[in-house]
Amino acid sequence: NAGKTQEFKERKEYVIAHSLLKHTGPVPLECKPEDRPEKTEEKKDTGETPILFISATCPNCKIAMNYMDKMGFDYKKVLAVENADLAKSYGVKQAPTLVLPDGTKFAGAGAIGFEAASRYARKVVMVELNPRAASALKANAESIRAENVEVQVADARELVSRPCAGDAYDVVFLDPPYHNNLLEPVCRGLEAGGFLKDGSLVYVEHAADEMPALPDTWEMLKSSRAGACVYSLYVKHQMPVVS
Repeated sequence: NAGKTQEFKERKEYVIAHSLLKHTGPVPLECKPEDRPEKTEEKKDTGETPILFISATCPNCKIAMNYMDKMGFDYKKVLAVENADLAKSYGVKQAPTLVLPDGTKFAGAGAIGFEAASRYARKVVMVELNPRAASALKANAESIRAENVEVQVADARELVSRPCAGDAYDVVFLDPPYHNNLLEPVCRGLEAGGFLKDGSLVYVEHAADEMPALPDTWEMLKSSRAGACVYSLYVKHQMPVVS
């Protein structure tokens, strides 16, 4: 679609030699079943297979699948849009989302944060409400020795309701679950709490049928749509933007 075509045109070359991560070599983008590492211990048979809900156009879904394949994790892939009733029955509101046999859901793989950490970011802060999902993010950070990544177990709305304790952020990515009234309060908190400075960039993603009211000091630099998702890039100004 048009949105993904534009993303492809604007792609940048990733020179792994310049990465800040203490890796021992590049991680392959594709991981075939025969390339999976040997399992050191038997997996417990739960009687059910975890389900990974994905989108055909979502780059993070591909990253999540590659990571799970590399780790030898058994799961079932399901296209969320094409299986909307099943996704709704599990309460899935975004992709990728992994649903375990006990009903626990994990949304997102921290791909954007880890990518930023590898591209000269001095510090990356990931905010995750689910403790188990946060533990997985911490484990991923440790496995690639991403010492510049910090994972906070918190409700983003509560986190930004207090004044920023450190330096303002240069870049903020906001991609909350859709239709949960999460985006607007977080944006207001970022603005009021001093989390942003003049020139800070804010990436915002939301459902196409949502029209969030954003701070009037944010100027839209560009925006596009990919299926049912709208993604936009804003720059923060000190004064309200006059349209």
